[in-house]
Amino acid sequence: MPNSRLKRSFPALFIIQLLGAASGNVFKNCLMFLIAYHVLTMAGVGNQALVAGTAAVFILPYFIFSGIGGELADKYPKNRLIIGLKLYEVACALLATAALLGKNLPLSLTAVFLLGTEAALFGPVKYSILPEIVPDERLLSANAHIESGTFIAILLGTITGGLLSSYRENAALYTGITLISLAIIGLITAFLIPYLSPAQPKLKIDYTLWRGIKESCQTAKKKPRIWLSVLLISWFWLIGSALLALLPVLGNSLFKASEAVVTIYMAIFCLGIGSGTALAQILCRRYDNYGLIPLGALLMGLSMVLLPFFCTPSAGAAILTPKEFFNQPDNLIFGLLLFFTALWGGLFTVPLYTILQRLSAREERSRVVAANNIINAVFMVLSALMLMAMEYAAISLKWQLLIFALLQIAVSLLAFYFLPSEFDLLLCRILAHLFYKIEVKGRENLPPNGPAVFISNHVTFIDWLFLAALAPTPPHFAMYKDYFFASRLLSYILRRAGAIPIAPTHEDKALLDNAFNEISMALKKGDIIGFFPEGKLTRDGNLNIFRTGIERIINRDPAPVYPFAITGLWGSIFSRHPGPYKPHFFRRRKIEITIGEPLMPDKFSAAALEEKVTDMLNEMHHEQLALT
Repeated sequence: MPNSRLKRSFPALFIIQLLGAASGNVFKNCLMFLIAYHVLTMAGVGNQALVAGTAAVFILPYFIFSGIGGELADKYPKNRLIIGLKLYEVACALLATAALLGKNLPLSLTAVFLLGTEAALFGPVKYSILPEIVPDERLLSANAHIESGTFIAILLGTITGGLLSSYRENAALYTGITLISLAIIGLITAFLIPYLSPAQPKLKIDYTLWRGIKESCQTAKKKPRIWLSVLLISWFWLIGSALLALLPVLGNSLFKASEAVVTIYMAIFCLGIGSGTALAQILCRRYDNYGLIPLGALLMGLSMVLLPFFCTPSAGAAILTPKEFFNQPDNLIFGLLLFFTALWGGLFTVPLYTILQRLSAREERSRVVAANNIINAVFMVLSALMLMAMEYAAISLKWQLLIFALLQIAVSLLAFYFLPSEFDLLLCRILAHLFYKIEVKGRENLPPNGPAVFISNHVTFIDWLFLAALAPTPPHFAMYKDYFFASRLLSYILRRAGAIPIAPTHEDKALLDNAFNEISMALKKGDIIGFFPEGKLTRDGNLNIFRTGIERIINRDPAPVYPFAITGLWGSIFSRHPGPYKPHFFRRRKIEITIGEPLMPDKFSAAALEEKVTDMLNEMHHEQLALT
């Protein structure tokens, strides 16, 4: 593919998905507002149930058609599928316009379902095409842009849908013009994406809906980490759809506020998610910080818990304008909490989408994305059913918010349980950069993943912190056995982080043999091992002789060895410096780290590794002298 056309592909995809998401949300939200404020009704059905039902109808196609969508995206050229889907969207926009003009609620819900079908079929194409049009090192950034764009589209669709619904008599005409215009622009933009060869052209499409759903889910279940990501993404959509469905009902029934107020709240929520995805992109610029997943989930739950306490019912019967409504401090605080709830949600979802794409094979990626969309749909429909059940059980709106908040906290604790090492790695990065000014040379030598062995000179008790902070995935460190018995807390932290207790042969040969067995298993799994070949801390700041244990590791499981050289830590409180310690109050201690090119197993020896680290330290020392 010519480079110029490749460069145009991502912007075109971004615009297409932005317009498509905006179109569906304009229509869905306009319809939800018209229902919530009793402009459109259905005999015998409450407005909260209808609002929740509208959201469920839009999501239901994800469950039904995502399996087939994944197979189509793997079998056919993705650019041609996008053009076909945009043509279909134009037809859906015409039907939606006719339904609104005729004030026909059943036909309007049919149009919602058809627009949801287009979105369900487009999802696997959108996420599986990304690794083909952007370099691997920009994949997380591209995901963050796509996620930000999606929520910008939801934001614009929410605001536009709310504003259009406020026109009442002319809402149908203005909404129809908007939908048709967005669909046509999206269709024109689709022709900018060049031809992309199909990932699996011989794949046989199974048009039996249930078998397609089952096959996609089985593909995602092959790797537990992918399946966990699917479940956590789906949970986020359950919470998000519940909050967005509750807002119009809260605005009309509890706050006694106009549609404009509800539109502002929904815009705040969508803006928060977009801000969260942008923040995730910044925090993941150098590393895939998967530790943001449990942290973001917990912060989201804590923000949600506070929401019910600032749901202040309106005292009067008159509908409040935005100016009147936001004069009350509780309503401003509610909006702020809503923003942070969404922000932490955006922070926790971006790394999950990256896991889906990084860990899935190209020939299966579309079906993995399809499985994600299917489970998303199941959870979002479950959200609508929960809201309907709560309305039937006469549970107050405040208690509904609190129930969802407590469930979110419970799920965040499960995320901490299943992703402990990822969170520990995030903490290492935060602590290392919080207390030390770190300058790194040779960062480009770092591998994207394991198996690999990281080694460094051993200056302090916390050298492992800096190796961990620079590792792309959570490493396992071989640590002296006495550390594991220093205290219960330290023992718990080390075992939780996957540290491996080790001791010299003369102290505990059985423990040493067991340590090498654990190291071997970790390398076979593709993990990173952190190892200090000196076997002890330096007592004079100079490098000790490298022992041959590192050779035993590489001979048993050949893996590249990455040498690190650390300067600036000798004399710190964590070193064995004999002189008095000079604390660095109110400023971070500067340390320098050089990462050398890896030593390959076929030419490896402890002596060669020691010589390499010695040369790196000498070079760093000469550079430091030259600067003074």
